[in-house]
Amino acid sequence: MKLTTQRLSERRRMVREMSTADALQELADKRLELFNLRVAATRGELKNQREFAKTRKDIARLLFKLHMEALQPEELEFIDAADEEAALPASDEELALPAGDDEEEETAK
Repeated sequence: MKLTTQRLSERRRMVREMSTADALQELADKRLELFNLRVAATRGELKNQREFAKTRKDIARLLFKLHMEALQPEELEFIDAADEEAALPASDEELALPAGDDEEEETAK
């Protein structure tokens, strides 16, 4: 499944549908292609400067896909608003320092 001169939506769809092994192989191919583009540019043989950006973006898409696959499922879930509210202090009293800390400050003065 090579990402060649296809439409952007087709390239995105192909990246999403790739297996991890295919994505790794395609990533290696794209990095080699980017290297070859740099060599061609230094020799003055490059005809389309836009190929640099397209290749870099394809590499970024592949890296993003591989990164998302590496994450654990629980890392992908969003925190519920109810859980977030439960973690917040309910009142200003809960934010205050314990009584023992005030005495230490007075003796230090």
